[in-house]
Amino acid sequence: MVIGVGPAGYSVAEKLGVPFIEAAMQTVTPTCASPSPVAPPRLRLGGAVNRLTHVVFEQVFWQLFRTTTNRIRTQVLDLPPYSLIGPLRHIREHELLRLYA
Repeated sequence: MVIGVGPAGYSVAEKLGVPFIEAAMQTVTPTCASPSPVAPPRLRLGGAVNRLTHVVFEQVFWQLFRTTTNRIRTQVLDLPPYSLIGPLRHIREHELLRLYA
């Protein structure tokens, strides 16, 4: 079992063929209940926009780390690179265990 954060930890678990548990300090699962934790504080825009802030910031985060993550996947772990949209949707769709502090 690998406990980690984001695509890098998920990649290590994938390579080892073991379960992955994501650990996060704040809510990172897209939700209508509140905006992304990196959105401006006290932002009150409603359910659909709250969820959209999660998706937008998820993509910003992924684009910042895409090159490095894919380099590790291909050169160190001998795995295929993730696509331009990244692995985060895939991770969510597989309903992996996520622990929040």
